[in-house]
Amino acid sequence: MDNGTKKINDKWVGVQPGSILLEGRLEGNPKASEATAFNTKTGRAYTPKGTRAAKQAVAWTIKGMSSQWPINHSDIKEYGVQVVFYRSNYQKIDVDNMLKILFDGITRSGFWKDDSRVTEVLGRVIKGHKDPHTDFVIYTCDTAGRLNECDNVEYTKNPPCLHCGHPVSDSFRSSRRKFCSKECAYRHKAVKLVCPECNGEFYVAKSRAPKRKFCSLECSRKHWSKHGSKKAGSARTCEICGGRVSRREYRRCYACYIAERRKESKNTSNYWDGAKK
Repeated sequence: MDNGTKKINDKWVGVQPGSILLEGRLEGNPKASEATAFNTKTGRAYTPKGTRAAKQAVAWTIKGMSSQWPINHSDIKEYGVQVVFYRSNYQKIDVDNMLKILFDGITRSGFWKDDSRVTEVLGRVIKGHKDPHTDFVIYTCDTAGRLNECDNVEYTKNPPCLHCGHPVSDSFRSSRRKFCSKECAYRHKAVKLVCPECNGEFYVAKSRAPKRKFCSLECSRKHWSKHGSKKAGSARTCEICGGRVSRREYRRCYACYIAERRKESKNTSNYWDGAKK
């Protein structure tokens, strides 16, 4: 492209071939550094076993590339690092924790004395990749830095959200993503209703729309307190005295039920009145 402009999809941004010190690949699904744990018995803090193993694996890989290390690279005062993490799943994960594994592993390998010399970092995560691995490049970083060339980067245009029209973020790498947020995805597939109590608009799923009338439980209580019970008009009345029954499927109230029992059994005792003989 004109003026040396690079796309963001290119592996390295603003890195000149002559400044590269080491470029490599780490096999396996990138792992994030776990938080320091605390042993309640000994009272000491320790690094989890999985994190220690991941750092050691990075260190051995970097040591295996020692034949590619430049001469007197330890005299360099400022390093720049760019990393692309290819993960097999879509799990949320922090890029800085994955960078911590990489930097500590490189320090253990002896490539540099301390990762405090790294003054420029660019990390990116690509999720749902069939071949999980980590690509990295270490280069010399001058005072001005290399990432200032990102002003000329041409970013890929993201598709618009089907609900609000805003561009969909590429942090979740999936061609099936059509919405910018969970709220937009829910509202796009939901039905808009109007609450009969407060006249406010609210959204519900299509499957719940036929049964949903109010925006909140408070509005439902206010409405039915003014207009009676939800099942008013459908409740049955006693077929003998006309009073209300406790359940819809009952044909008689409790008093009429007891009276009918007396007639059927022809029992003249006062047992049914709750009195003792």
